[in-house]
Amino acid sequence: AHDSVFLAAVMQRVIAKYHFLNVGAVITDNTPANKAMWADLQSKFPHTFFHGCVCHALHLLVKNMVKKIKWLNRLQDGCKKLVIFSKSNHKLW
Repeated sequence: AHDSVFLAAVMQRVIAKYHFLNVGAVITDNTPANKAMWADLQSKFPHTFFHGCVCHALHLLVKNMVKKIKWLNRLQDGCKKLVIFSKSNHKLW
């Protein structure tokens, strides 16, 4: 895993390389290193919006719910078994 200093340096190089595109937002996943990178880069690029991916946050929320709620966990297990069965028996269809 990379730290925020490394990520910020890479992101600065990318923004500098594509300066003519007028980058308005940078969207990443929601790791602590990325959050620290956003804070560092926000002062250097005040007109750029740095934030996490809503889809990634939603995925983490649903994943946590499935783990905590037993009937959702059983439903997920059943769905996985159905997919495995369908993939292994596709010649029957």
